[in-house]
Amino acid sequence: MFPGGRALSPAAMLRVQLLGGFQVERDGVALTAFHSQKAQSLLAYLLVYRDRAHPRSVLAALFWGESDEARAQANLRNALYSLRHALEGPQGRFGQYILTEGSAVRFHPKGSYALDVAEFEETIESALHTAGEERATLLNKAITLYKGDLLPGFYDDWVFIEQEHLRELYLQALKELAAHYTEHRDYAHAIAWARQLLSISPLQEEMHRALMQLYALTGDRTAALQQYTECEAILQRKLNAVPLPETQALYKKLLRGAPIEAAPKEIPKLPAVPFVGRERELNTLQMLWQTVQHGQGQAIFIGGEVGVGKTA
Repeated sequence: MFPGGRALSPAAMLRVQLLGGFQVERDGVALTAFHSQKAQSLLAYLLVYRDRAHPRSVLAALFWGESDEARAQANLRNALYSLRHALEGPQGRFGQYILTEGSAVRFHPKGSYALDVAEFEETIESALHTAGEERATLLNKAITLYKGDLLPGFYDDWVFIEQEHLRELYLQALKELAAHYTEHRDYAHAIAWARQLLSISPLQEEMHRALMQLYALTGDRTAALQQYTECEAILQRKLNAVPLPETQALYKKLLRGAPIEAAPKEIPKLPAVPFVGRERELNTLQMLWQTVQHGQGQAIFIGGEVGVGKTA
């Protein structure tokens, strides 16, 4: 089964990769004759939001909002025609992958296809409901599936939103694995996952502290001190800020040669129960909290009717 949330039938194999780049295969043959990057983005949009039908007027405005309505609708028709031809081939069955439902368009919910984004998200979701080695195995699988950011080189607003959402899931998986291997005293693997996280998100100061502790636990205090220096330089360059007091305290402790705890307490785990349908809002709050910790004040208002989960 190719990365995706759906088993493939032998008769029709559509494989779509959106993480790390746009790639589509049909029956093992790469499809490249797409009308334009707009058409590729439209296909990706229909796949990422495959759980719903999209009004033509919304799609036209989203992808060709700079044009008048008639021209936008014409562009949408041309893009859909080119997608159907590219995906289904000259001998394909019309509507095999892209459905028109009245004035709306959607990706066929029962089409035979595989999507890397779907399998990545489903693997993360499965990990949330397991524990121990099974959880770590699933998170390792999810990290393997994440070949890079969603659709690099695409600049539509919806792409940026989904990029951030998927990247945050990936970073949380790395944190969870670093925590798992730390608890099991497998410091080499814990260090590897923590460094991989910081290579993508270098402002996460708690991970710098965790690495300082992990290096010290392996007996490499030089690396631990160098990690502080790296953290200090990054914060100064990107935020014009200094490390938090707890980071400075750990640095001074290392300088004194004081003993380090048996396991770092800095690595947060994924929540046992996810915020269903509120992932983007939670990600936004987490990012804002990072900036608040470095002295950049924020005002946040959480609104909603009674019982929607504001307190949680």
